[in-house]
Parts: sequence; C-alpha cells; structure tokens
Amino acid sequence: MADYEFKIGADSGSLDYVEDLIGCPPHPWEYHDGSSEGLRTGTGHSYVDGYPRAVWSFKYLTQAAWTTLIGWFGTAQSLVRCIKTKDTSGAFVTMDCIMHKPIHGKTCRRGHYGYYDIDIEFTHLTTA
Repeated sequence: MADYEFKIGADSGSLDYVEDLIGCPPHPWEYHDGSSEGLRTGTGHSYVDGYPRAVWSFKYLTQAAWTTLIGWFGTAQSLVRCIKTKDTSGAFVTMDCIMHKPIHGKTCRRGHYGYYDIDIEFTHLTTA
C-alpha cells in the first residue's frame, strides 16, 4: 500500500495509488478553489473559470515512470480522469477532472536518466 492517499483512475471505481503506478507520490501539490486563481493559456493570457484546479509536482521521474505517465494520454493532449487529491484544508477529496499532458520546456524537462520538474495540471475539478 502506498504511503500517501493520492490516487488516479479513469473513474472513482478504478482509482490506483499514484505511488504504485509511477513510483512516487506528488510532492509538492497545489489546490486552488477557482474563485481567484487565474489559469494561463498557451499565449500567456490569464483567466478565471470558476472551477477548482490542482497541480501535482514531481521533482524526478525515471524513464519507465515517465513512459507510464505519458502512456495514459496516447496521442491526446488532455483526458478525463478521476483523482484523489488534497484540497486547501489538506483533506483528501475525490474529484473528476481534465488532466493535461506536461509540456516539454514549460511543465517538465528531460535529463540524462529521466524527467525533472514535472507539473501535472488538473482543471475543471468537480466532485466525483
């Protein structure tokens, strides 16, 4: 069993521990309630959509862990997922969301033995 409760799956009935899937839990993590935090578009414009969002950060992932993570996307740039993450109070909540693929040079970077400084963004969070 994983040390942390962070989970991910296609829906709330198929959640798996993040640590078991890619070898480590996210650290640090962020959760924003959507009322004041602006999202940035690819052009750098900021907007507020009213939905909570979360960011899971990983300092380092091995090539195998990266392959697992990216494999969820196939050829898509985003996909619908269900996650169990911490909210602003630190309590774990299960949310449906849109998971966004990391962007090389912006939300991740490749190293000699794996990937570094990976941020996985989850938007449009709603209670599962």
